[in-house]
Amino acid sequence: MKEFFRKWKKGMNELSPIQLTKAKMVGHGGTIAGTALGWGFLFISGLGYWSVLLFFIIFLQVINLIETKKQYDNMQKFIMVGGKDEKKRTRSKD
Repeated sequence: MKEFFRKWKKGMNELSPIQLTKAKMVGHGGTIAGTALGWGFLFISGLGYWSVLLFFIIFLQVINLIETKKQYDNMQKFIMVGGKDEKKRTRSKD
């Protein structure tokens, strides 16, 4: 068990920022899906007044997902621009 956690910690420390951002997007999507499922069960069970709380949780998660998606897109643009600039620099030297 200690070996598993040691390897897991090492792997987590080696993730790039873009990989971490993508993982956050997946996590937000899973949270939205699970909360929406819970929202449906509340309506079926007749506890609809609790749905207001879950609605706001879903709303906040969607806002976080949009924010993380924009951050991920900006990171990808930065990587693409950096790659193009690097190619231009190497061509101009030749």
